[in-house]
Amino acid sequence: MNLLNAIKRNYLGKLSWLDAPEEWTINNGILRITAPKRVDFFRDPSGVASHDSAPFLYINVKNNFVTKLHLKPNFKQVYDQGSLIIRENDKKWCKLAFEKTDYGTNAIVSVITNGLSDDANSVDINQEDIWLQIVRVNNTFGMHYSLDGIKWKMVRYFNLPVSTEVKVGLSAASPIGNGVIVDFIYFSIESKTVSNIRHGH
Repeated sequence: MNLLNAIKRNYLGKLSWLDAPEEWTINNGILRITAPKRVDFFRDPSGVASHDSAPFLYINVKNNFVTKLHLKPNFKQVYDQGSLIIRENDKKWCKLAFEKTDYGTNAIVSVITNGLSDDANSVDINQEDIWLQIVRVNNTFGMHYSLDGIKWKMVRYFNLPVSTEVKVGLSAASPIGNGVIVDFIYFSIESKTVSNIRHGH
């Protein structure tokens, strides 16, 4: 079920904002977020800088789940991104992003944060939209991407000790730019335990 279909400008249903953007619209189930300039979720591994300021639309989810996101960013500056995030608090969270990289590409990027962030670029993507998925089985997580929402490929498999209940949601960020527009087309959460976390089903 696409959770975005229930949203109206004055009604979020079970969803909530953390750092709500000034500009966002919902039209025929497509959520468009305009992230302001220089916002991000990132705790630099060097310990020098920490950012916890990007718009984040989420729902509280307990136990194991599969969450999927279909998004289309309008990239402008390096590090502009749209992402799928699992969050306990500002020091313990993970995100799977579609990002404009500093290598001149648009790529799948994963960030695992437990005190500090572990940032890793994955595969480059040569289309405007992408599907992202995160699967939870207890304290293990699988991250996947898909070009069509049907065939999934693994990005990362990791352990992150978090509470039974976490925030699951979507975000738009422009860490060094003047803002970015991201269209979120589909967002779902299914309470289930997958049999193969690496394959995501």
